[in-house]
Amino acid sequence: MLGLARKNVAKVEPLFTFTNDKGEIEGVKYDRINVALVNAVKEQQAEIHQEQAQIKQDQAQIKTQATALQREEQEIGQQRLVISSL
Repeated sequence: MLGLARKNVAKVEPLFTFTNDKGEIEGVKYDRINVALVNAVKEQQAEIHQEQAQIKQDQAQIKTQATALQREEQEIGQQRLVISSL
């Protein structure tokens, strides 16, 4: 059977474990972990959406800058032609 290491779970959140009479970690309260995992997934999804929006903004900015660079390169080319004709 696969499961979470009870000591590792206790380090992250002791409320997700239960102990025996000696105070030793006996097991994991898996029913409580599900709620935490759902919340973690929701947080990750929100982060992913935010990062995707940032990527779109960055891509738009890159496109704008590439267009401006092309215009400047054309202008430089025209200026070189004028200079070489002098």
